[in-house]
Amino acid sequence: NIRITRRLRPDMDSFAVGPLRIDIVEPMKTLRFVLDDNEHDITCDFTCHSKTVPNESFPEITRVDGRLMAERTTYELAGAVEGFVGVGNERIPLTLDRARFFRNHSWGFMGGRGGPKLYAAPRPVPKRPAGLRQWVLYNVDSHSGYWHCFDNEKGRRTMQRGNILLPDRAVPLTDIDHELEFYDGGKRLRRGRVAITDIDGVERTLEVEDLGNWVYCQGGGY
Repeated sequence: NIRITRRLRPDMDSFAVGPLRIDIVEPMKTLRFVLDDNEHDITCDFTCHSKTVPNESFPEITRVDGRLMAERTTYELAGAVEGFVGVGNERIPLTLDRARFFRNHSWGFMGGRGGPKLYAAPRPVPKRPAGLRQWVLYNVDSHSGYWHCFDNEKGRRTMQRGNILLPDRAVPLTDIDHELEFYDGGKRLRRGRVAITDIDGVERTLEVEDLGNWVYCQGGGY
């Protein structure tokens, strides 16, 4: 994990921060990420290729007692990667047949992100509901997909959305059915099967198994 910052102005047209830069080869389809030599001894040069349309979410608006707490929208993009990542003396190759990427970008207003805000509604004490939340973005050879659903502690589905992402269109999902097995404690997924059905009636079954390599990343402001 490497964190780099710079002032936005006066160089507002550059997609570079210190040794890190992003080259937009083809907007929303091909992006190149380069991290040149630096004091952290982490480098990379890889290109992300997406063959499908991005997933575009509807605006999410949250109000508490009539006061606007959050209003945002997102897009998600997935595909395959080629290039390398270097850590110390190790060079890890990324190939299109084995390496995948996803890009999630949100914009708008969210209380609690980026530090206290002087001119916003007071943030209520957060209450995380009990249950199972799935936020999944994946890529296979034929398509990409995205779904977001929540089942409460009684197993009742209270929220569901998602799309099958094809080269020319996004096809909404109508059903998400899962059989998941967790490690003791109930938070780490061991293996499972998910069947998703789209609005055209096409059902796709995905299987997942834990490979044992876990990295926990704490995002800025989360």
